[in-house]
Amino acid sequence: MAFQCCYLQLKVRVRTFTCVPQALSQDLLRVSARLGDLDQELERGGVERRLSSSAAGLCGVSMEELLKERESLRQRRDTLDTQLRDGRVLMPEVLCLQELEWRLQLQSGEREAVTREMEAALQRLTLDTDRQLTEQHQEHQHNKQILMQQLQEGGSGDSDQAVHARLQQLERDLFFYKSSSRELKRKLQELVTDTLRPQAPDLQTQGRKEASDRALDSPSPQTPRVELAPVRLSCRELRQISPSAFCSTRWHSTLRASRGSFQEDSIEVP
Repeated sequence: MAFQCCYLQLKVRVRTFTCVPQALSQDLLRVSARLGDLDQELERGGVERRLSSSAAGLCGVSMEELLKERESLRQRRDTLDTQLRDGRVLMPEVLCLQELEWRLQLQSGEREAVTREMEAALQRLTLDTDRQLTEQHQEHQHNKQILMQQLQEGGSGDSDQAVHARLQQLERDLFFYKSSSRELKRKLQELVTDTLRPQAPDLQTQGRKEASDRALDSPSPQTPRVELAPVRLSCRELRQISPSAFCSTRWHSTLRASRGSFQEDSIEVP
């Protein structure tokens, strides 16, 4: 009974090891060794002759069936040993899982390398940023100290001289513009005064002209018409003529105009 139970356990273990991976190869070797020991005991003890038919009936297994099963186990053991030596013990699913694991390991390694590179780049950027901030802070502090020193000293001499020179230049320009403005106003006033001055004698001679026109309205012999050409005088020549000469000239022209039609003198200012 004990032998048959041990044999059945070994059979179950052999069936279990038909789909085991290489990690269980040592157990498979131990099963093979145990089968060899059982074969030796069967041959040496003559178990086949000592077992009676009643004992075989109680066990429910005949001797011939046990021998056939032993042969099949040997064949399967040899097959497993061959697969174990050739490395073909693993199932296709296990191979796929191993390949998937290998790919995942490669991807994980690549991602770890990229992560390390990004961390190094981030660290370099952080250091560069800190360095630039430090330099800018130092430059700002330096400029601040310079400005504070200039404020305490009241400004540099060069800047004061430049400001004073600029102020003097502006004052000179202002004086020149004011002088030019006064001179232009004076000349304009003189020009207007000289232009309006001859109009006063004209008012005095206007009454005389009307009286002479009424006196000469009486019939008289026909006289030839005398046409006078216009005289062009500039402003300078007009200013040089005295008021008395201007009045006498205007009086003589009035007398000449009484003899016929005439054109008044035109004064054109260029």
